[in-house]
Amino acid sequence: MSSYRFFFIVLLFSVTMSSCKKDAISGLQTNPNIVNGCEIIQTQIVQTNLNTQQIHSYLNIYQYDSLTRLIYMGDGMNNDTNHYHYNGHDCDGDHNSISVTSSDGYVISSASSNGSYQYSYDANGYLQLETYTDSVHHQGHNDSYTETFYWDNSGNLSYSVKLYQSQPAPVTTTYSYYTDKPYQVLLPTTWQKGKSNINLTKQITVAVNGSPISMDSYSYIFDGQGKVAQFTDLTQGQAQTVYTLTYSCH
Repeated sequence: MSSYRFFFIVLLFSVTMSSCKKDAISGLQTNPNIVNGCEIIQTQIVQTNLNTQQIHSYLNIYQYDSLTRLIYMGDGMNNDTNHYHYNGHDCDGDHNSISVTSSDGYVISSASSNGSYQYSYDANGYLQLETYTDSVHHQGHNDSYTETFYWDNSGNLSYSVKLYQSQPAPVTTTYSYYTDKPYQVLLPTTWQKGKSNINLTKQITVAVNGSPISMDSYSYIFDGQGKVAQFTDLTQGQAQTVYTLTYSCH
């Protein structure tokens, strides 16, 4: 999976495996892990390489505490697990990462053994800037970057521009949406990067220095309660990934 593709999947679902979300009882932020009174407890993921037709299937498992905070994730893709431990507004994961949240419930910083992130928001709670400082420099390559986010008048992320320290060409990611499909969390989240989009994503296009390098299209199947039961990510000419969600409802 390319670094560009990893970026927009993380942004689309507002999920990270290395940080933790704010205390759910604060009342400042609607708990993003609850969808129509239900929590996602399992995600079956099937990836098909469109060039070789090779299929890879794996299962992610999620567990929550009594406040519906994510406390465990079984990561089938990487054959790994992560436990999350809360202390007020902060949280530690098994992989030595922490996050600190603002009074509004939005993450403002996080750190791990690989690097650190800083986030800033506008007065309305929309993410404006993400800054990543790479502390590892894999194979001598510095992945540090700054990314600026631009929102449309309806409350959806319109596009973002990422500038890597190691390359001069900007990476622009552009988004389009289904106007008749309200946004909902598609994978359990351990933090909240400001206000969520209003609608579910329809298409994401990534371009480097103005030249498109990837395009992903999304389709959704809903259950009788209006929850997303399954969604498909079709990467043009490369791969198809189908996510099937299992909920626990109360």
